[in-house]
Amino acid sequence: MGGRSYIANTEMGEYFGQQVDTYDGGVPKMNPPYPKNLGAFMTEPVLWIGYSVATGSGKPPNNRTDLGWDTAFEAAIFCCEHYLTNYTVRFNHTFSQQTTTVLERKYLHPIINTTFIPDKNATDSTKDNTTVTPESNYVLPLDLENYRLTAAYHSIGKQMRSYLNGFIQYVPFARVGSHASQTSLIDKETYLPVPNLISEIQQLYENMVLSLLSNPQFVIVSWAADPTRRSGRSISTDPALSYSCVKTRVVNAYVYNSRDFWIAYAVAIGAACIAVVLGSAALSQNNFRVRDAHVSSIAAATRPPCLESLPWKASKWGEVSDEILDTKLGYGVVAEDGPNGTPAAATMGSGWMGTPMVVSGKVYYGFAPREVLERTKATKFGPGKRRSAFSFKPWEKNWV
Repeated sequence: MGGRSYIANTEMGEYFGQQVDTYDGGVPKMNPPYPKNLGAFMTEPVLWIGYSVATGSGKPPNNRTDLGWDTAFEAAIFCCEHYLTNYTVRFNHTFSQQTTTVLERKYLHPIINTTFIPDKNATDSTKDNTTVTPESNYVLPLDLENYRLTAAYHSIGKQMRSYLNGFIQYVPFARVGSHASQTSLIDKETYLPVPNLISEIQQLYENMVLSLLSNPQFVIVSWAADPTRRSGRSISTDPALSYSCVKTRVVNAYVYNSRDFWIAYAVAIGAACIAVVLGSAALSQNNFRVRDAHVSSIAAATRPPCLESLPWKASKWGEVSDEILDTKLGYGVVAEDGPNGTPAAATMGSGWMGTPMVVSGKVYYGFAPREVLERTKATKFGPGKRRSAFSFKPWEKNWV
């Protein structure tokens, strides 16, 4: 009949923030004796949640004027109490990511085993007008250990209740007045609660609690059979003192086949031996004199016919005379003319668009006297034109 798809009241009986007038720091302004229930945890608020359940399949209608509105929804309401629960949980840690699977739940008792009485004024001399029975189950600050434990449960529960509290309006337009829309409990498209809302709320709270254990500082593990003893190295052979644990790790593993291994190494060793034998034979032919790797030595060992006219010293060690060292050589396009089977370079007329054509001669890149390189540049490829040594264009395109 209403216009809301979700409404929750999760604050009934909530602990009152300031129960008496105080100075800075929370010191009461009143003199002792203080009210006996000052600072006491009296009850844990119950979650009261009402919501609309879509009864049909597909997307529900958006407005009362749509066909089938009267039968498209069903009202539901439930309450949920905060219980101390013994969980059996399987933890999985994969690459620093924690996932959990709840295997078993054993509900022990409410966090605070009392009953909230609404619309009844309290008379305990505090500003907290909450009436709860029985008073004997209040958790008082002097009960230090129990008070701290109750405060921890209450704080986590309050965080959960702060998300669930509020409402979501469905018609005549969607209006969100609850942080529940920021959780997985509300369908972001229809603004209706998800199916099985009761179990989903319970699972959301379990995830909140168990996510605390993803921080190693919050993990305290004890023996399963004796929770008063911290876990570690077991001094007993009793299997009940151990939690079942399976560890797996992904690693790169290499399996070597000895036959393939020795074949590969035998080929490499054989090639190395052959290289040593050939190198030793070359050194033996050179009276075990090792050539240097200077540019002049390389030019002497690989000199083309155009350098034969220079006065090379008759030495098989690759040594060159000072006269050759003073000769200016260049590296570039060389067009040889002369003997040794190299036809003379010549030009015959002009090619297409007046480009000179080389019809004979040997053209290559290499070391040559400067005047040969200059002449080649001027006569074979036109004035002022050079070919890059790293060009991949065939020579024929330039001189055939």
